[in-house]
Amino acid sequence: MSVTITQPRSFKPGDYASNFVPGQVANRFEVSIENGGTTDLDVTQFIITSTSNGQSCVDVLDGDNGIDGSPTEPLAAGGKLSFNYAIACNSKVGDEYKISVTAGASLVGLTGTLK
Repeated sequence: MSVTITQPRSFKPGDYASNFVPGQVANRFEVSIENGGTTDLDVTQFIITSTSNGQSCVDVLDGDNGIDGSPTEPLAAGGKLSFNYAIACNSKVGDEYKISVTAGASLVGLTGTLK
């Protein structure tokens, strides 16, 4: 199994986005998962966490911008999938962030600065 995360980029959440509060910094990124195993992979076991300045960021759902949350269907053996994900942090542009994807053990981590 492999998991990749693109570098987050700034975005403006739509009027109906959930969990976003004006004044927060919102970033979006793409998560890709490839199941190189021989059995289906339960992707609901993946947990995405993010922090900035020592505080947890919140997940943003924004259907108007194609950010609908994590997939819920099993990923078939040999299959690949990608989905958009977004976070909002009580920080400012340029502050450091940390994003990690886990499924029992840490799979991938990413650090950088909020855009």
